[in-house]
Amino acid sequence: MFRNWKLGAKTLIPTVVVAVIVTIGLALMVQVQQRNMAIDQARRTAQAITRQVAAERKVYTETVVSKLKKDGVSIAPLDLKSFRSVQGGIPLPASFVHATSEVVNAKGLHSVDLLSLWNINPSKGPRSQFEEEALKYVVNNQNELKDAVLGSGDQARYVQVSADVASIEACVTCHNGHPASPKRDFGVGDTMGAVVISLPLAAEFASVRTNTITLTVFAIGAIALVTAVVLLFQWMFVNRPVVQSLNALEKAAERISTGELDEPVAQMGDDEIGRLAKAFERMRLSLKAAMDAMDKQ
Repeated sequence: MFRNWKLGAKTLIPTVVVAVIVTIGLALMVQVQQRNMAIDQARRTAQAITRQVAAERKVYTETVVSKLKKDGVSIAPLDLKSFRSVQGGIPLPASFVHATSEVVNAKGLHSVDLLSLWNINPSKGPRSQFEEEALKYVVNNQNELKDAVLGSGDQARYVQVSADVASIEACVTCHNGHPASPKRDFGVGDTMGAVVISLPLAAEFASVRTNTITLTVFAIGAIALVTAVVLLFQWMFVNRPVVQSLNALEKAAERISTGELDEPVAQMGDDEIGRLAKAFERMRLSLKAAMDAMDKQ
């Protein structure tokens, strides 16, 4: 079918098709880039929150728990459910993180959790296959993190899991000595669990879609304008002269085929069509000379 198209269609339509393919490719590239930027921003935010949680826990452990013990004050580090009802009861460092995270989580902007494979609090173990796999990973890869984008649409969230490392002896002693602890041989420097940060991405992904549409519409307009200008110049300076030259050669061929050999074939330069016109002219002259020779006999 392509062979039966006119020359103008053969040159113009591929240009339009290429422009459409470029536009679609650009739209997909913009969407992927915008999405990756949103995820990268969430990753940086989660890392900042993780550092903040670690700093708060360290300050609580060093300035409260360790100091009270050093001062000889009788204290009982307990979980959140128990410490209020016990004289001298204070939250475990991990429980302190849980308490602050509950306040943060109630705001709905993001959530912070301290989870463990050896959790004292029954609700602070892994709650999904991803969390379980991530906890096992950070236990064996303490300096690395595990993250993923979970859910889609309004439920899309970025989740980052990083190792919760026992940094001081007081934290280790509290956990090892707790009656509900399933593991009692932690040492300083061991991974006791993980800080899990979850950030909503629904608004960010909606913004990605909006930005993609806006940039795509702008790109379509720009590409359409450029394509139109290219097609116009292509028609004016390439297609139109070529078509006109070919039409002239077609008429010349028709005249030669009917024996009209007196009108010279117009010369058209030194390009391919020009060389073809010269070949037609040589053919006309040869035929005319042969015809004249026959007439003289």
